Amino acid sequence: MHNPPEGIYTLHRVQLAPHFATTTRRRVLLERLLHLYTLAEATGFQERFVVFGSFVTTKPEPGDLDIILVMRMGFQSSQALQESQLLFDHERADTEFGASVFWVRIEVLP
Repeated sequence: MHNPPEGIYTLHRVQLAPHFATTTRRRVLLERLLHLYTLAEATGFQERFVVFGSFVTTKPEPGDLDIILVMRMGFQSSQALQESQLLFDHERADTEFGASVFWVRIEVLP
């Protein structure tokens, strides 16, 4: 896998597979990542979906996904669809999706 210089990159969904789905484990995680993105997007309040940790490295067998969701002003997790609500409960997201999901509303950012 190509290892780009450290930094922040913006990728479209179709650009993910060639870079990150290089092993069976990574393909499984990428499918999960795309599902989580869809759930976050379904809220109508997703501002940013940030992936970090071992998945975005050259590690062939990352253990899980690490995600930060930045949500727009006015977002209330209780108003999201039931499956999407799981994203906003750290322990349940870990159990259900094998993902460490952290989230914040954009108004708390500097």
